[in-house]
Amino acid sequence: MSLRIISRSIKRSVLLLLMFAVCTPVYAKTFHLAKWGANSLACGTTSAPCLTLNWIMLFLAGKNDKVIVQPGVYVENVDITAEGVKIESVAGRAGTIFEASNPGDHVISIQASRVQFGKKGKGFTVRGASGAGSAGVQVDSEVHTNTKVEGNAATGNDIGFLLQGEKVQVRNNKILDTVSGHGIFCSECVRGLFQENIIMNAGSVGIFLDNSQNVSVFRNGIYGSTGTGIYLLNGSDFGKIQDNVIFGAGGFGIEVASNSSDGMLVQGNIASEPSVSGLLTNSDGAETKRQTIKNNLVVNDGFQGYDVDTAVPGLGAIFDSNISVGSAGAGVQLDAGTEIKSFKNNTTYASGNGLGIDNNSGNDFTYKKHFWGDPSGPDPDGADGDTHDALDDGGNTVTGTDANKPNAFKAKKAAAL
Repeated sequence: MSLRIISRSIKRSVLLLLMFAVCTPVYAKTFHLAKWGANSLACGTTSAPCLTLNWIMLFLAGKNDKVIVQPGVYVENVDITAEGVKIESVAGRAGTIFEASNPGDHVISIQASRVQFGKKGKGFTVRGASGAGSAGVQVDSEVHTNTKVEGNAATGNDIGFLLQGEKVQVRNNKILDTVSGHGIFCSECVRGLFQENIIMNAGSVGIFLDNSQNVSVFRNGIYGSTGTGIYLLNGSDFGKIQDNVIFGAGGFGIEVASNSSDGMLVQGNIASEPSVSGLLTNSDGAETKRQTIKNNLVVNDGFQGYDVDTAVPGLGAIFDSNISVGSAGAGVQLDAGTEIKSFKNNTTYASGNGLGIDNNSGNDFTYKKHFWGDPSGPDPDGADGDTHDALDDGGNTVTGTDANKPNAFKAKKAAAL
């Protein structure tokens, strides 16, 4: 055999070996954690588990590894630093607890991308981060992406979850009794998902989204928050707020701030007994896409049922199929400069000042099939206090057609919360 043929054969063999090395997957490792375990450089097996999660993070865990946690109370403040790591419990959040050893620090601090903390039925309870600004779960940088916090409970922390980063997913969690902070506070959470969480007795806002565009807030239950139920601020535009239940908020049920209303969809929500309005939506006059507010229910608010501001000339809001019951003021208040593109199939019952629509917009508009007043049917204008009157705001008219029966509330899943 010639030297040339031998050389080609060697090169081919080397190339095949290199291709095999590159293409062969590096399988993730699984580490086990238990209260009866012991920390060592060889711990983490089922028969010899580690004792603390911090030890696994500091010395053992690498990219895409998994940690399985046995039941018990683990007293430690944990920094999760391995990219793509998944941490799950065997017994779920009721039996698997991380408690802050230092109340002035976060219980769990996520410091890498693609981390999954908990899973439905396999989550944790995080508790005891009671110091000012401390959270049960924290994501410490907006550069971290695709964080998942699922199936957990947070109780007795100053803030439930304090999060940042793109594509954060927060699902199926319970947040109880925050000391003075928000249930969930998320900044820079672009394209985040907040779904089917229960938040009870938040010391401030239930869900607070700051500078978080294109978020989805679906089917959450928020009860007894000291502040507003759901609050969007500082350019949190193009969001979808759907099928949430807010009961007893100390501020607004839902507040969309003046710089966060561009292209906002608010649909199928229930706000019962908020201290102020059920829904406040503002405008800074620079929106590019109209707001859509439809199929919502507000009950027994402390100010106005819906307080609407859309001040972009020619754009106008869609306000369809909403219901206001027992408002302290008007069923709907339209603020200065507001334009309405569509106002149909809405219902108001028994507002405190006898007004279905309080038109302070300075613009004329027409409603369609609006039901006013008593459930037995529309009353003659001015006959009683059952909200059939509409304020014309100094010559700007409100005209339209009345419906013969109330409109159905069309939220699909909100009542289940």
